Amino acid sequence: MLRVDNKTLKECCGCTACVISCPFGAVKMGPDALGFKYPVINNDLCTNCGKCFKDCQFVKSYKGFNDFEEPLVYAARFKDEKKLRESQSGGVFSAIAEAILARGGVVYGVAYSENYKISHCKITKKEALNSIKGSKYVQSNLDGIFLDVINELKNDKLVLFSGVPCQVENLRKQTERLKRGKLITIDILCHGVGAPKVWEDYLHYLEIKYSSSLQNVNMRNKLLGWKGGIETYTFKNKKRIITESYLYLYFSHYIQRESCFNCPYTNLKRVGDISLGDFWHWEKTSHQEFRDNKGISLVLINSSIGKEIFEEVSGSLEIIPSNTEECMQNVLRKSVEPNIKRNVFLKDYNKKGFKYVAYKYGDMGFIYKTKIFIAKIFSMFKQ
Repeated sequence: MLRVDNKTLKECCGCTACVISCPFGAVKMGPDALGFKYPVINNDLCTNCGKCFKDCQFVKSYKGFNDFEEPLVYAARFKDEKKLRESQSGGVFSAIAEAILARGGVVYGVAYSENYKISHCKITKKEALNSIKGSKYVQSNLDGIFLDVINELKNDKLVLFSGVPCQVENLRKQTERLKRGKLITIDILCHGVGAPKVWEDYLHYLEIKYSSSLQNVNMRNKLLGWKGGIETYTFKNKKRIITESYLYLYFSHYIQRESCFNCPYTNLKRVGDISLGDFWHWEKTSHQEFRDNKGISLVLINSSIGKEIFEEVSGSLEIIPSNTEECMQNVLRKSVEPNIKRNVFLKDYNKKGFKYVAYKYGDMGFIYKTKIFIAKIFSMFKQ
């Protein structure tokens, strides 16, 4: 039985912890109409022991695993210009991941899998690190990942896991009885996870429109600089396009998971050893460095383990100390809020498909283009 009701929608983040925690193998994950996965309960195996609910950390009273009461705050980025250009922010994740791999550890992050679906995967070699670099505004498939992390830790392997806060926190709960110090976690400052089905429908729409299959996808290209992140798509017929159509729907808050509007992690009680994001509004601080639109990572150090690994990689980074007041942004204050038209959007999407909603609510249609035209007219009169 797929347990999806109003309560489940708001309180299930799809992290798969309940699958791992069930001692009877009664829980699997199944997708809804948007591709978001929810628990599927086998009633023949379930004993109603309640362990899945007890272990779930998608609650306001989530357990703290870090030993710093308040994070140490830094702005940072690669000294190496080439690595900085290849990174979609300041490149701090790459620096840390390289250090873990150099120690013989393994790294888990989010990659494009077959047909550019979004999945977590394991990296064991530096040469494969590019696959998990870059922003991906879609909920990742975690099937089997938590169990794989647990097995690596049981084999005394050093592990770096990077994900959104709900994934990190629930993984830490499932590994808390294992040897401390072998799991290093990075939580990504999150605007909510986008719908996998909408993403897949969008790519299918593009391939039909341009009569070719995709060869390369970049959901946040720094072609126009760090602040002007755009989507770029390259097709096998050599066609390349620049767009913002998926991100327009995402940042308009139409396609986030329902639980993202009820997220307990949007505060400074961070769940990773290190938290990473973009240092937005850097220009409003008193610092004069890094004002070149090349990218700046916001780094929150939340534990002694995080501090140790950050100090280890500091030689490859330009680092400026900051504070929680300078770095404060909405994702550290409150959950994202759903678009007031979201329910109608979802009805239209389920009934009429991606192309219809992209034109009606997105940046492809007459309504959006009319708004842009009017905005340009107003700006001309203001000059």
